[in-house]
Amino acid sequence: MVGDLAVHGWDLARATGQPYEPDAALVGMLGVEFGALAPTARRMGVFGEAVPVGEDAGPFEELPAMTGRDPGWSRP
Repeated sequence: MVGDLAVHGWDLARATGQPYEPDAALVGMLGVEFGALAPTARRMGVFGEAVPVGEDAGPFEELPAMTGRDPGWSRP
């Protein structure tokens, strides 16, 4: 549930043009959990295919990318 809130919080922030960065410890924990969950979530259609990120991407950029979101997306 916390993962859903973190990622959908990112969705909402990006859609409304607001900054958003959850606590680093939370992001670290979610990265491990989502990494383990991702293959099953993709098979079930819950996550999209992972979006590649640059080598300089931070942990929170990697989290939405892991779920199929483009961390570089911004509101037009």
